[in-house]
Amino acid sequence: MDGITKEQAIKMIKADSSSFTKMSRELKADADVALAYVYSCRVYCDKKHIYKKHLKDRNFVIKAVAKRGDLLEYVDPEFRKDKEIVLAAVSNCGYMLRCVSPELCDDRDVILAAVTQTYDAIKCASDRFRSDKEIMLIAVSQNGWILSWASQELRNDREVVSAAISSNPVAYQYASEAMRNDSELAMFAVSHMSEMIQFVPKGISHEKEIVLTAVIQDAENLLYVSQELRDDKDVVMAAVSKRGKTLSYASDRLKNDKDVAIAALKQDGTALRYVSSELRKDKEVVLASPSTHTNLFEYVPDELREDRDVVLAYVSRCGNVIQSVGERFKDDDEIAFAAVKSYTNTLQYVSDRLKNKKEFVMIAVSKSGYALQYASAEMRADKDVVLTAVSDYGSALEYASAELKNDREVVMVAVANSGFAFEYASEELKYDKEIVLTAIKRLEQVLEYVPEELKEDTEFVKELIKTNRDTHKYIRTKVLRDIGFKKYDY
Repeated sequence: MDGITKEQAIKMIKADSSSFTKMSRELKADADVALAYVYSCRVYCDKKHIYKKHLKDRNFVIKAVAKRGDLLEYVDPEFRKDKEIVLAAVSNCGYMLRCVSPELCDDRDVILAAVTQTYDAIKCASDRFRSDKEIMLIAVSQNGWILSWASQELRNDREVVSAAISSNPVAYQYASEAMRNDSELAMFAVSHMSEMIQFVPKGISHEKEIVLTAVIQDAENLLYVSQELRDDKDVVMAAVSKRGKTLSYASDRLKNDKDVAIAALKQDGTALRYVSSELRKDKEVVLASPSTHTNLFEYVPDELREDRDVVLAYVSRCGNVIQSVGERFKDDDEIAFAAVKSYTNTLQYVSDRLKNKKEFVMIAVSKSGYALQYASAEMRADKDVVLTAVSDYGSALEYASAELKNDREVVMVAVANSGFAFEYASEELKYDKEIVLTAIKRLEQVLEYVPEELKEDTEFVKELIKTNRDTHKYIRTKVLRDIGFKKYDY
């Protein structure tokens, strides 16, 4: 940019800081123009565009770092020992304390300015300032976490600890034991960050109230409380009502408490595994679990596994419990119908009588056509049943009777659902051109099962390739030549 005045250059830089990079050497060499660039940089000031002579000019540097403290890193090293310059820089960017001389890292005015700008600067200060109450109060008030850098004396100072916890409750864990035993501080920390309960000393005054606050926020905090309070019904009830599985942290006495067990089971049925073995003999407790987990039935005692109400309740919630019930229940219509609503393989486990009951089998195969394999031979020869099955799962044709594998309507429905079903069609229907073409639309590999005579039929092959041109891979070259097939035809 030639031919512009200094005033014009400064105006341009104020509007767009990047314009400085395109200016002439003469303009970049002007201190006022260079300062305008420094002042206009909002996020990052690229020092490579600032001439070294400026970074060695004290007047320029003191003005520059007052606006962009991060430039202190690039100035003449001697200026990092200059208190006035350093104060200007750290007041704008406290992190620059890491660049200053050791002498100034031990200067209280400098540290106070840096920490006031950013709490993290305390990490670069001399150790003695970790015992300086005024400085540490400023730091922890910005972020309580910095209490971890304070001296043991200040970690035991209630004013400092209170300021730290108010800023960031995580600071509680860094407080002295005496401060952590302060129930007011503990309650404040836990109420704002429940995980701090793990740092609350056992036996603290108002411990139960503090623990209740923690487990109400997050029931998993029951893990961190004393054995005494894990045996407190109010505390455990508060936890299991929020998260049933926390019953596992409760005392043995409360695992055997009916009220507690039912509260846990209503929240999460899988808590049944943590209920005492004695209490699991109680029908009301066992029925309180709403869980859909199959493996929970293994926690039901043998005597209740023979109770029809219990079996019906568990099967209704999780159909595959039917696998584990006694034989008499597998022949119970109500139980079997309850199971099949949620478990597609129910037909595999019910009695032979139900496997031959059309109403039941129809429901089972409508849920999953694959279940046809478990139906009786009579049902596998029933057209209504088989049509329902292959409509859901075409390859269920494999389990149909020989007669129905030769039924054109059944086979057409099956291959329309899945090309794989063609393999199970009768030999006679594998010659049916419409069935073949329908199957081909779903799966070109069907041609592996198509009779060779059809693959030699030129008119059929033309129709075949129109339906799916990739099928030419399964046709002999001579036939393709006879029909004039070319790679880019069709």
